[in-house]
Amino acid sequence: MCFDEETSSIILPFNEVLSILKEQQEIYLRECPCRTEIKNCPPEERNVCLIFNKSSEKNFHGLTSVTMTTAVKLLINSKNRNLIHRIFYTKDLFHLTEICNCCFCCCKPNAEIKKNNHYKHEQKSNYVALTNFDLCTHCGHCEEVCFFDARTMTMGELHFNINKCFGCGVCVNNCPSEAISMGKDEKHGIPTPIILNC
Repeated sequence: MCFDEETSSIILPFNEVLSILKEQQEIYLRECPCRTEIKNCPPEERNVCLIFNKSSEKNFHGLTSVTMTTAVKLLINSKNRNLIHRIFYTKDLFHLTEICNCCFCCCKPNAEIKKNNHYKHEQKSNYVALTNFDLCTHCGHCEEVCFFDARTMTMGELHFNINKCFGCGVCVNNCPSEAISMGKDEKHGIPTPIILNC
């Protein structure tokens, strides 16, 4: 988690992050600062942050260089564990500095959004999880995995609040009837930043 005055961040769905990752050259693995501090996740699940060579020097302490194959496997494993992908990039040149794979129980930035109701202030992509209600069975699985509470069940029916959706795609991966898909709403957020190769 590399918040500073020179970087910006945005949450993106798995396929978008995977495409960005595959364009990178030097890749390093780092222990997640949030997990190290909060300690809700076991030690073996703390190495989930991917750092890139345009990151600031302070982020390179104790890093391990990894191959693209290893990085892709980590990203796929993160998706399968319902982690939320947040990318960090430089504000001036749009160089990728970090990919964080955030859990529900330790991630401080995501928790702050909910705690302080910062849904309107947090930068969002224009990705939105769209539901085909002809296929939806109102089973509630998506509500269980929606960290930002965009999906709620009331009287056995699913309700969707687009203003709370960050387009992370976790609900898409967990819908047993495949009723949810990622789409774009140009009025909802900003286009995916054009990340330049490191």
